[in-house]
Amino acid sequence: MFDFVVYLLYRGGLVVAAVLPLPFLFAFGEFVGLCAWAFAGKYRRLATRNLEFAFAKEKSPRELRQFVRSHFGASVPTCFAARS
Repeated sequence: MFDFVVYLLYRGGLVVAAVLPLPFLFAFGEFVGLCAWAFAGKYRRLATRNLEFAFAKEKSPRELRQFVRSHFGASVPTCFAARS
């Protein structure tokens, strides 16, 4: 049941996104992505761990945290921009 509610919210969001201007969607998407970064600790840790595996010898822990934060901030606007 929860999955169906999430699906309905997603579909409703697509309808709203289709009528909003792209610059607004991008700014709103960055905000949503940074909120997700702040509140989704499990996924933030998972992303950090994956980057540690990939770049442990090349990047400092601070750079890895910055990569994760920028990923969260950029992935949601990308989804919004891909609206149909």
